[in-house]
Amino acid sequence: QHPREKIRCVEFEMRRCEACAEAGQTLQHVAAHWFGADWLQIWGSNPEIVNPDSLHDNVLLRLGPVYHVKPGDTLSRIARRFGVAVTFLQRLNPEVGSGDVLHAGQPLCILPRVCPPEAYA
Repeated sequence: QHPREKIRCVEFEMRRCEACAEAGQTLQHVAAHWFGADWLQIWGSNPEIVNPDSLHDNVLLRLGPVYHVKPGDTLSRIARRFGVAVTFLQRLNPEVGSGDVLHAGQPLCILPRVCPPEAYA
């Protein structure tokens, strides 16, 4: 280490199921970024947004609810309950990894399917 170099530690707080809109984004842009989430659902989670096509820069958005794992829950069961794929839950919650093992009380970001699959056909 060079005598003038300083080592700094930085701590980040990652907010579960929340995201910041970037300059010029709409709710449709934000939803597409979050693995094809439903922009209407995100709009419903943010009643303070008047126009989904005109977001303030860096506005903090709630993407969906945070589910707290119950004893006996598995990723597969939670995915079935909310009508989404296990891989979708894993992408929203990367700390879960590829396994199906969860711990009671563990928070998970959930973006449940708002329409049955046949509605998308």
